[in-house]
Amino acid sequence: MAGRVRHLQLWKGNYRVRIGVPAECRPHLPAPHTGKAELVKGLGTANLTLATKLASPIIAVFQMMIEQARQQAAPMVWLHYDRPPQPWQPFAARIGRRLVPEHVAAMFTDHPSTQSELAAILDNKPIAPATDTAPLSQDATPLASLSFAAIIELWASEVRAPRPRKQKALLIFSNLEKHVEHNEAGRVTSADLVGFKESMVKAIENGELQPRTVEDRVRLLKTLFKWAAKNSKITTNPAVGLSYTARVDPRDERQDFTVEDMRILLTECRNSANPVIRISNLIAAYHGPRLAEIVEANVNDFRWHGKHLIFDISLQNREKSMTLKNHTSTPRRFPLHSAIRDEVAEYLATLPPGSPLFPNVKLDRDGKRGHNAGNTLWKWLRKIGVVTKGSKKCFHSHRHTYETHCRGLIDKDIRNYLMGHGAADVSADYGKYPIARLAREIEKVNPLADPEADGTDDPETTPLAA
Repeated sequence: MAGRVRHLQLWKGNYRVRIGVPAECRPHLPAPHTGKAELVKGLGTANLTLATKLASPIIAVFQMMIEQARQQAAPMVWLHYDRPPQPWQPFAARIGRRLVPEHVAAMFTDHPSTQSELAAILDNKPIAPATDTAPLSQDATPLASLSFAAIIELWASEVRAPRPRKQKALLIFSNLEKHVEHNEAGRVTSADLVGFKESMVKAIENGELQPRTVEDRVRLLKTLFKWAAKNSKITTNPAVGLSYTARVDPRDERQDFTVEDMRILLTECRNSANPVIRISNLIAAYHGPRLAEIVEANVNDFRWHGKHLIFDISLQNREKSMTLKNHTSTPRRFPLHSAIRDEVAEYLATLPPGSPLFPNVKLDRDGKRGHNAGNTLWKWLRKIGVVTKGSKKCFHSHRHTYETHCRGLIDKDIRNYLMGHGAADVSADYGKYPIARLAREIEKVNPLADPEADGTDDPETTPLAA
């Protein structure tokens, strides 16, 4: 079949990666694959296009494991080679030796080997100088250079990176591969990464990338190379010192909703028959949580505490595919504002225990509801005229607007807790605020109030008399 991907197999309705292992390599495979005749990993999808994308890094890792096992299985011998002579060195320093596979040594039976020839054959691994006491160690065995895809696969597996973050890493390193014209992590230098960063900065000037996108990509590059060096996948970390701080034009910053916007939003959402529109906007307007924190919640995340209806933002009742932005500061619980408490409670009463808060919102391929719910809310915001072409407003503007309303009314530590922001003081992450205290603070906020009006004349904004 044209375009068929090697090592990709349809098995019981889903695709999987399957690679046979030569008999001599099986005892040398790393655990838990030691002794296995095949390396197999299910991809969990029947979509060929998606399976092809998922298979590529897995195949790279499997082939790397087999190559390393093959090298360990080969008999090793010491090979002497000629080093480039230097005027200040004694004659003995011109001869080096290295532990190499037997088949490599056989290549030099008719002529003496040189340092450059040997380095080329052994993938440019550093060659140790000759010494009579050179130890026979496993570290002397030449290993295959890891590809970008292999590094990403190993990193993602260890840190359990979500699929979108892993795909973002693959995209960034695909662009890096085009820039450096190879895909070997061990060959990347600091100069390569600086040049790659400068090419992205140039893309900002051309309007092809946004500053925050470049900042995020540089941060992810540093994360991957730091992990690779720390786990001995590369000898040195070329990303040390690499940095980029986004300089964003204030005109491109996300905008708050105006007082008039909030009046339209809260009126129109209450008239909507779609609970995603109605409930999400009410909770966001009066509490400012992130979209995913609302739409991926569960009915069991809400409970009564006396007269207060508590919203518990945590992973406890959410599906395993769902995450929170930060596992330390994001989990929190707070009582709903009295202005929306009864409306939310009435909606919760229509759902069975354990139900997703919005069961009619379909899961995307990552097992999350945020993307599909976001599309629904975006179309609705445009329909009611709050978001227009060229506007810097979106559903997330609820969060910025709520933060604005809180300033000057709610203590900073409590405000950070309610918003799920990390605190500079580590001690702020310990303990919980009493529900009664949170309720008193939350009731101070009125999203329909004008944050610019405080009932007094501000000398800085009062126009001068004619």
